Amino acid sequence: ATWQEPVENYYDEELFQAELNQIFKRIPLPLALSVELDGKNTYKAMEAAGVPVVITRDAKGEVHAMLNICRHRGALICAPGYGQSRALTCPYHAWSYSMDGGELKGIYGELTFGDFDKSERGLVQLPVVETAGLIFVCLTPGLEIDIDSWLGDFRPVLEALKLEETHVFSSRQMPGLHWKVVIEGFLEGYHFASLHPN
Repeated sequence: ATWQEPVENYYDEELFQAELNQIFKRIPLPLALSVELDGKNTYKAMEAAGVPVVITRDAKGEVHAMLNICRHRGALICAPGYGQSRALTCPYHAWSYSMDGGELKGIYGELTFGDFDKSERGLVQLPVVETAGLIFVCLTPGLEIDIDSWLGDFRPVLEALKLEETHVFSSRQMPGLHWKVVIEGFLEGYHFASLHPN
């Protein structure tokens, strides 16, 4: 049988937001290759499904993921891209956070703030797992990632790619495509003869 998808499903903003919230903010998303954070005290910042994220590799080589939002005034801490630093420092008021989980380490002019619990003002941590050369992040704080269950029988295929041995040549975003168009394009082979004749 054939199926005809209603066009409204591609343009309904309310449906799209529900899909983001109920699907993409609750599953492990492969947001970085391991080699993108190839040294200690490195980071990658990006926006994923409308959520500002920063992924770090700390001085011990462990990976962490946090909301890229300062806990003082909500400024973006890191501009999108890559960097290396011993701390993540907000460009607005210079609050600084550790690379190993976003603990609030320094407050510019701290004596002018009075008493408050710094341990409650660390960056909001996101669930993160590194496996098969990929760093998976869940955009909802507090959820757990069961990466073995998520990857299932696909793990050996992913491991066979040896992504941890690759080199990132370039990276780009392609705005404007609805996620359903991307999925459908990758699931059908009807376009091969005309679009990929060689």
